[in-house]
Amino acid sequence: MPPHGLESLIGEQLSAVTFVMDYVQFQFDGAVPTAFTSPAVVSGGERLQFPAMGSRDALCSLIGGRVIAVDIRDEDAIELRIRASESQDRMLTIPIDDASYWAPEAAQFIPRAKAGPTVIW
Repeated sequence: MPPHGLESLIGEQLSAVTFVMDYVQFQFDGAVPTAFTSPAVVSGGERLQFPAMGSRDALCSLIGGRVIAVDIRDEDAIELRIRASESQDRMLTIPIDDASYWAPEAAQFIPRAKAGPTVIW
């Protein structure tokens, strides 16, 4: 798989979740992954997918957590494992499979300034 730059998020703290019309941005000290599909939070066997009731709270609950792992699963989803507390990891999933698209792009990643190119799925 070609480099995607998301590995630069490992160890970074999520500082903001921004809901903009029909997409969601995740801000990490200058680096910004954007979901144009419906991101989900998986925690303790429960999956809350945006815009379902409670999903905004679940996404915002990741704020302050640190990324401990990044994976692009079979070109199906971007997964960021976030340590939200000492005892709990949560998975932020951004679908990038063909069925999840409703716009020309599923996701994009803008790294910190001069840290690499913008990546689009």
